[in-house]
Amino acid sequence: GFLITGIVIRSIDEKKFSLLEFFNRRIKRIVPNVLVVSTCTVIAGWFLLLPADYASLIGSYLYTSIYAANFYFWDVTGAYFASSSEEMPLLHMWSLAVEEQFYFVWPILLIVLAGIFKVRHLGVLTIFVSALSFALSQSIAVNDMGFAYYMLHTRSGGLLLGASLALMHREYEWAR
Repeated sequence: GFLITGIVIRSIDEKKFSLLEFFNRRIKRIVPNVLVVSTCTVIAGWFLLLPADYASLIGSYLYTSIYAANFYFWDVTGAYFASSSEEMPLLHMWSLAVEEQFYFVWPILLIVLAGIFKVRHLGVLTIFVSALSFALSQSIAVNDMGFAYYMLHTRSGGLLLGASLALMHREYEWAR
């Protein structure tokens, strides 16, 4: 959250930010790595997995390719530490899906919020939203631990804490 927010907010402040360029850089950085890892996993799975497990791998591969693996694994396992999750080679892709979902929404929110709040209080507001995410996660976990574990709105608190540090650093620099 800290690094990407710092880059985005500086570009917004300099009036040089482009969503298209931002998404293009994310795609160039992330997609080749995900494609190599997931495709090699599918190839290895063809030789190593039983047919039912391979079918599950293909399902997770398809969701991974559209950065929705968190939805797939929540639906299939119900929880990260479920016994069925031990046999899912692409399980780790859920966190990348959450990160990419965050970076799809966050720059748009930053553009809007930076226009409303200008320089002041954006870091504090982000800390508040982060705390809400953590609280929401805890309240949802009472009824559905898996959902609370895998979903963007309950996992974004950590990314938002990093983002708040970048925004408060920006506010500090502007105040000097």
